[in-house]
Amino acid sequence: MYSRIFGYFFLAVGVLLFLAVAVAGPAWVTEHVILRIVSLPEDVPPRPLEEAPVTWEEVSEIVTPERVEAHVRAMSENPSRVVGYPGNRAAMEYVVDAFHAGGLAEVSVDTFTVSSPVDHGFTLTVHDSVDTEIPVYQFWPNLVRLNSFTDGIRGPLHYGRRGEFQAFNGKEIEGSIVLVDFDGRDQYLNARMLGAQAILFYDSGPGSVTNNQAQRKILDVPADVPRFWVPDPHAAAVLVAAQSGEIEVTIRGRMKWERAETWNVMGWIPGRDEPLPGGDGTEKWKDRIVVLSAFYDAMSVVPGLAPGAESAGGIAAMLELIDVLRAHPPGYTVLFLATSAHFHGLQGVNDFLDRHQRKDEFFLERISEADRIPFDLFLGLDLTSRADQVGLFSYGDFIFFTSNLDILYEPYADRYLNYARKAGVHDEADSRTAYLNTLTHPLRSQESFMPAGPAFDHEMVTLAGLHGMTFATVNDNRLLIDTPKDRIEYVDFPNLVRQVRTLGTLLPAMLSDPEAFDVDESIRLKDEGRDIEGRVLEFDRTVDFFKPNTPVSDALVVYEPGYTSHSGVRGFMVTHADSLGHFRHSMVRFPRGPTELRSYGLGVDGRIVYAPDLGEEGNATFPLAVPNSSKVNNTIQVLFPCEEIILFDIVDPGVFVALDNLTV
Repeated sequence: MYSRIFGYFFLAVGVLLFLAVAVAGPAWVTEHVILRIVSLPEDVPPRPLEEAPVTWEEVSEIVTPERVEAHVRAMSENPSRVVGYPGNRAAMEYVVDAFHAGGLAEVSVDTFTVSSPVDHGFTLTVHDSVDTEIPVYQFWPNLVRLNSFTDGIRGPLHYGRRGEFQAFNGKEIEGSIVLVDFDGRDQYLNARMLGAQAILFYDSGPGSVTNNQAQRKILDVPADVPRFWVPDPHAAAVLVAAQSGEIEVTIRGRMKWERAETWNVMGWIPGRDEPLPGGDGTEKWKDRIVVLSAFYDAMSVVPGLAPGAESAGGIAAMLELIDVLRAHPPGYTVLFLATSAHFHGLQGVNDFLDRHQRKDEFFLERISEADRIPFDLFLGLDLTSRADQVGLFSYGDFIFFTSNLDILYEPYADRYLNYARKAGVHDEADSRTAYLNTLTHPLRSQESFMPAGPAFDHEMVTLAGLHGMTFATVNDNRLLIDTPKDRIEYVDFPNLVRQVRTLGTLLPAMLSDPEAFDVDESIRLKDEGRDIEGRVLEFDRTVDFFKPNTPVSDALVVYEPGYTSHSGVRGFMVTHADSLGHFRHSMVRFPRGPTELRSYGLGVDGRIVYAPDLGEEGNATFPLAVPNSSKVNNTIQVLFPCEEIILFDIVDPGVFVALDNLTV
């Protein structure tokens, strides 16, 4: 009986509330009924700073256009800063010198190796009345496939415009070498389909060389499509020769995948040796560590020509911020981290995390106490110059994360807006304000501020379960990044200087705020970085008939977590196997699901001579897909000796079905 009475009671209450909402409206019900029964927690805004610790004028006296330009010029004066090229070492040495000159403490260098395609020099010999030798540069490999022509290849030179089939009417393309415009998307493949030995590209006019066009010149399959860049001083002469159709040329040179050394550089500004306000007096300002990071390497679809002027914006900013923070000392300890191999799938910051800090105890125990750096926050700097506004990002384009990051980092967004208002670099009513609210914008997603889809170093920090974000230029297409045209004459220094000065006013405020790291502790990031270790083997029936047993030394083991390029950051994760076939991929970029590995053995000319065994004794027994179920996942990758063949037009246009198997 009581249950029936309670049932009628709650039904009556429900009807009354429904009628009240329908007649008086939800606002009246909330104010006069609900809030008389329950109370909502007070909305406590972040504690405003009384004043900005550093003014725009003070920062402007330190950060000058001349100083910023000097850094970018020093970084971009070498032909290439890609790992494995001399410019990469020169850039590292410049950073080390700048760290010492800036008075940083305990400057140190971590050395690590990266698998990188190194161009040892190619020439194009034009056989006219007098032979003329021109330097040319090979493009980034298709997956792992590159070309070396130590004996040279020779053929007639033709001009193929943008690569459309009509451009080849009346020409014998079989065995030729074809010059095409850079802005032809992927139509250059038509020339190779018709039998061309190699493709030459050149800058065919204003706006033709862009990041988007560059990305289309790399394939995610190991196809034998030799591609070369003709530099500006020689392009006009080669075009004239190609248009004549009567001149032969020879391409000669060598490119090789190498285990290239590169370096991360670190230096410190110690924090205050004083107790943090609001604590028990045992924790001091200097005990909390903020990592301020920028990369110093560069990338181009033509790795031998990667001046990377736009890419140098972040490292130039960091070197200037050293002087800002020396003049206005921070409360917290600051670690300045200059990484390399950013463009090799974020491998520089990956190495830093492997050596110095992980959240998962399994990986943390691998790091000695002396090497651990228990930082509280990682802030990346990734600035370019085609826009003058800067924002803070918790996402990038390389690794997928859930929307929990928005909730976790919302307090950071509020604080930085507070810092920016006090410094006079943020005004909600001004669309041209120097600092934009990109983290928690009410109308736009973070992705909408990043049209180029860049990969950020902090994504690896988040993958490791630690707090990280990146200051980046907003609304910039980064048109010249990943191209050989990324030169200093195209850098807009007023735009870049404005962004550096903006950060120069924000960071001193953040680094002196005792509440800088207060976030919702109930939201905890997990360390989702998992390793893959294994061996690359082949069958030797004379040793063991039933098991693969012979290592394929120097094999390349690759997986692709996303696109081929993320604003120049390569999506191909490539590593070498050693002489015994052992390899390791650290912090696999797939947080969930199996990782599809592919392994290849290359000949001295770049040909694929070993390929994955997809048969019963290969993939069926030793799967190429590696589960992401353990902290370290082990695998055996079985290869077989092979001959390569290129297949074009494998889709039947009549029924739109792709060729999915081949009987040999």
